Amino acid sequence: MLDSDALVQQNETYKSWSNKSLWVIVALMDVRKRIGWNLKRLRSAHNLTQEAFATDSGFDRGYVSGIERGVRNPSVLVLVRIADALNVDVVDLFDEDAARAFSKE
Repeated sequence: MLDSDALVQQNETYKSWSNKSLWVIVALMDVRKRIGWNLKRLRSAHNLTQEAFATDSGFDRGYVSGIERGVRNPSVLVLVRIADALNVDVVDLFDEDAARAFSKE
């Protein structure tokens, strides 16, 4: 569970909001976007289209697209399957700096 007080301390923009549950929602949205950017970054590094990655990993292309757009909420088991399919550590899907840099390209 995310500690909303810790989120407030980590990010000044959250301080002006009065509803702590909103901070948790925003943090989760940020995590989904981060995972999505990293999936796209890692998939592209392997020169795989969404279709090829989906076929190789056993996911539907639409599901992969949803993860990359940050609108899907993949389970831990799905993240492990994705990492295995890309031959990376699951922690690479959470790399904030890499996601931020890739999103600016």
